[in-house]
Amino acid sequence: MDDFYDQLGNDPDGAMAKVFSVGMLEWRMASSKGVSRSLGRELRTSLVGRIEKSMSLVISKEMDGLEKGIPFLASVGSVAPFIGLFGTVWGIMNSLLQLLSQKY
Repeated sequence: MDDFYDQLGNDPDGAMAKVFSVGMLEWRMASSKGVSRSLGRELRTSLVGRIEKSMSLVISKEMDGLEKGIPFLASVGSVAPFIGLFGTVWGIMNSLLQLLSQKY
């Protein structure tokens, strides 16, 4: 996982990469202080909780960004069938007008 984290760099692309990156950053900060090696059960639980909280904050932020586009998608999804129907009616009208304009 360390190699993957190193490949991501400081500015990862994508929501899942950001979540992973912040979790690894918390873990590395604890490791650099020597905290993760000699932790008792309570401190280890505290570290895991801190990592989970950091990851949850990033997940919330990413979800907010993704949810901003939902009203637009809902509007497009509800209007699209009517636009398709309008195109069908337009095509039938053009076909009938061409049939009427032809001379036999």
